[in-house]
Amino acid sequence: MKVLLPDYLVDRLGEPVCQIAPDCALVPFDAAGRVDAELQDAEVLFLRWGLGGEDLKRLLAELPKLHWVHTISVGVEHVLFPELADTEHATRKT
Repeated sequence: MKVLLPDYLVDRLGEPVCQIAPDCALVPFDAAGRVDAELQDAEVLFLRWGLGGEDLKRLLAELPKLHWVHTISVGVEHVLFPELADTEHATRKT
């Protein structure tokens, strides 16, 4: 399972994430959502603070097999733009 993780969190969260998903392959990405790897089979995206808007939309468009978007922030309003909110990846608590 390919997991996209913010580059600054790989050292802290890489091992715990891979303990939960032993077949994980960590792929770091930078503040603008740039990745130096093939993304077609990425299934999990851990969002980083500050990644939003056009950079996030561009990144999501490159992830056709994405199943899970995880944010470490308290709120998600900054990432629930229509292209994400209207997909199966968005879970809302009402």
